Amino acid sequence: MSSRQVQLQELNKQIINMVRDGKMSKQLAFSLLKELTSRNDGGQKSDVAVVGLSLRFPGANNLQEYWDLLKKGESRIGSFPPSRREDIYPILPDALRSAKDPFLQAGYLEEIDKFDAAYFQISPDEAELMDPYHRLFLEVAYEALEDGGYGGDSLNGSKTGVYAGIDHTHKANFSYLHLIKNPDFFAMTGSKTAILASRVSYSLNLNGPSMVFDTGCSSSAVALHAACKALQNKECDLALAGGINLLMLPLDVGMLSPIEAVGGEVKPFDKDATGACWGEGVGVVLLKPLNKALEDGDTIYSVIKGSAVNTNGASNGITSFNAEAQKDLLLTAWKDARIKPETISYIEAHGMGTLVGDAMEVSGLNNSFRFHTHETQICGIGSVKANIGHLVGASGMASLFKVILSFNKGLIPATCNYREPNPTINFNDSAVYVVDKPTPWEKSKEARRAGISSFSLSGTNCHFVVEEPPHHAPAVVDGKHQPHVFVLSCRTKVALERLVERYHTYLVSNDSNSLDDICFTSSVGRGHYRYRIAIIASTLEELKEKIDVLNAQGIEHVEQTDVFCGEHSIVPSTKWDRNCSEITEGEKRQMSKSVSALIAQETDKDCTDLLETICVKYVQGADVDWKQLYLDRKTRRVNLPVYPLERTRYWIKVAQDQKKDDLSVTIK
Repeated sequence: MSSRQVQLQELNKQIINMVRDGKMSKQLAFSLLKELTSRNDGGQKSDVAVVGLSLRFPGANNLQEYWDLLKKGESRIGSFPPSRREDIYPILPDALRSAKDPFLQAGYLEEIDKFDAAYFQISPDEAELMDPYHRLFLEVAYEALEDGGYGGDSLNGSKTGVYAGIDHTHKANFSYLHLIKNPDFFAMTGSKTAILASRVSYSLNLNGPSMVFDTGCSSSAVALHAACKALQNKECDLALAGGINLLMLPLDVGMLSPIEAVGGEVKPFDKDATGACWGEGVGVVLLKPLNKALEDGDTIYSVIKGSAVNTNGASNGITSFNAEAQKDLLLTAWKDARIKPETISYIEAHGMGTLVGDAMEVSGLNNSFRFHTHETQICGIGSVKANIGHLVGASGMASLFKVILSFNKGLIPATCNYREPNPTINFNDSAVYVVDKPTPWEKSKEARRAGISSFSLSGTNCHFVVEEPPHHAPAVVDGKHQPHVFVLSCRTKVALERLVERYHTYLVSNDSNSLDDICFTSSVGRGHYRYRIAIIASTLEELKEKIDVLNAQGIEHVEQTDVFCGEHSIVPSTKWDRNCSEITEGEKRQMSKSVSALIAQETDKDCTDLLETICVKYVQGADVDWKQLYLDRKTRRVNLPVYPLERTRYWIKVAQDQKKDDLSVTIK
């Protein structure tokens, strides 16, 4: 790195610190950072921000549930769910059907058969033929967009990339397609791995790159790495990156028994470690260049400072780990991140739970740190695989979300099942130590940083350096109590009622987001559908009270001041017997045009009469350019409850004559 680049890096750091300390506005900081970047002939790369996310892991369907099991040190590795066994039993040979328990102990999702086809405008017939991989990844990817405040058609036609990680082996040996007796074109498109990412791009009309990565266990980490590089190279403006793994037919046939845990208990870095258990899950993050995220006022979960990918080369065996390669990987990632390795205080390790593999990983970690320091016990390590199993193609996402939660909560969870150290690892003289109890992660002058390792039997390794998000000053209440419009909208009345319930819960615990930001995100960052609610409120407490009444009495029976509920449907202009909720496309356009004109003409955007008119027209079906109301306000997108997808069962009916007589070669 040139001296000029070092100087620019120091200036960038000072500017970000001034924003964090409240000494400089984000707008001014962005202008300065943009100017510095434009003058940087060395092409200094930008950091990447995680601005949205969604997950479904064993025992956790959202971030809070995931934190609950991590904090408690619980394991969600167990038996194949009974409801899912019923979907598989018809194809099993009699010998397996009569066996006491032919299935693996693993980390399972409770259901993989449900999907909201109507929301994504997919016909029931096509949805039934779609592989659960495609359904789940599409849903979770969309939830990540909504979580970041970019739901509905916010990114329609945008240069947004999609990067998906998957271990194709699990899918190739037995997939949903095997259940379909006479596959047709929908079955082919619904199961083809290459379409996993592009289905998201197609459904949401995203025009950035769309790619699927299969590097085995490191697939989602490699997908994340590729997404970050694409953002830095300006190949896309935003990116969705994630991974998925399902166990469609998790028969215990012993093919991978040398690395499978005995008794279904994974014990990373422990003297009794016997191997890994497999797991299911899907996780997706929404990424954006950090400087752009700061400029746009996005909520930032964490910052990705740098990453690296390499391979083991000629090791002891094609599936063997290579401590030397792992050392080189970390050194390259640290250099890419432009940080001092001593500032990394935690590493979410690959942590397979094998005596040899764990010892080799710690050796690689120590060899890396020794290039920079000879201090001992400076960095904690842990592995989430003991909690939820090895999620293979989605394991990198499980690790990333654990680190993000640890930043947010200021606590590193204990490594589950760790009791006594692996005797082949000398932790006393090691730079790393196992986090064996919940450990406070205190803030200091230096930003908290972590590493994330993801290795693979394929030999492809990936490592990330992740930093806590920049400090965001709490919302300041100006005391003016100006009225705001808060909106909710869903495709069905049932979904709308569920969304009201979600906001009822959310507003009870909200202690950081302002009314202005909540209303801004609810209108600009969400879709607007047939069923609608608009609420005028001047304080968070007033909004909470009105949501409480809606939740208690139902949206059909509420008669509150400044609460507007309605539905509409578009019908042909030739229909003469229309009811009050039916409008033509022309009428909708005319209403929308008149609302835009009113907003443009009114200088006082907080005028109660204006807001009431907007609310009335909105619930009648008008499209409102909500951004017009916030042109002169400093608002930001915040994480709000996401759309309550109405997930209906779609599962092919399996005929008895489809029974398989030989499943002995099927691997998990």
